Amino acid sequence: MPEVMILSFFLSEKASPLASEGRSLLVPAYIIGARRIFGGLDGTSRDIGPENFNQGKPDVNLDVPLTSDLVDIEVGGMKTKIGKTSPFLGFQSINQESGLAQDVPSARKNQNPIQFETTGEYGFEAQVKAWYNAVALDAWHPDVQAVLKKTVQAIGSGPWGSGVWWGNSQIFALVAWIGQALAQGSWGRDMPLDYYVYSSFTENPSNQCLVHAKAACSACLAACDNSGYAGSGNNQRYCCMEPEPWIPSAGLFDGKACLPSELAPSLCGVHGFGEVYDAFRESTVGEIWDKIKTAAAALRDNPEEATLFDKMLA
Repeated sequence: MPEVMILSFFLSEKASPLASEGRSLLVPAYIIGARRIFGGLDGTSRDIGPENFNQGKPDVNLDVPLTSDLVDIEVGGMKTKIGKTSPFLGFQSINQESGLAQDVPSARKNQNPIQFETTGEYGFEAQVKAWYNAVALDAWHPDVQAVLKKTVQAIGSGPWGSGVWWGNSQIFALVAWIGQALAQGSWGRDMPLDYYVYSSFTENPSNQCLVHAKAACSACLAACDNSGYAGSGNNQRYCCMEPEPWIPSAGLFDGKACLPSELAPSLCGVHGFGEVYDAFRESTVGEIWDKIKTAAAALRDNPEEATLFDKMLA
């Protein structure tokens, strides 16, 4: 695993906030020149269980570009070539795990009161700052900025912030949107955000369904695959939802990983992200920011009253 060896040069001198020993990788961190050698690896963990990848039978992408994607770059006065196909940016959400882990089921339903905090160390505002600080080009060294301008064409993300930290998927979709809008100006050109939504995400299956409008949300919940939930033996599709010292509240529903599809009437709002985007696409970040804070504050004491999207569009 040469990438692990290389990353070890960039470890901090202390453990991550969630560990009592060891060292952690400083974030944000860009991995430039990465190639997708293995196929079939996605957020469901469907193809990385012991029966395939771990038994030496991976799906190798024989068409991976090795020379056709090279571009000329200069760092510190030294010129070289590097692949631009799949740069990877890793950074941490300012997570609320310690509080949300006390009631994982409500958090997985986007109905935990802590998810609607807007200020403070773990609130909505801090999450936007985390996204902006990682994505904004001017946060990086000038030499690195020149490299990133040549290699980064768009930012792609899935359920950042609403995986194993169990953040509200609607709030974090909005965080990504407005954080990206704020950061785009530093690039001097369009920097699109591709946001991927899928039902069987390994750390919080079917929670992302809740960013859809009612009909699509209901269909998404029904599509989530309950086979291979945490603790079911060798199938490692899902993780992190059974009781652990750091998860005192089990996140399963009747022993299964997906949100029950029969909860669709109470979990799926009338409006989805598409309607929110259409309503606010011409607004400023400040206007959307204020709308989110007002809607979240109204739901803080009664998160089951409505979804955040519905409250914003009421």
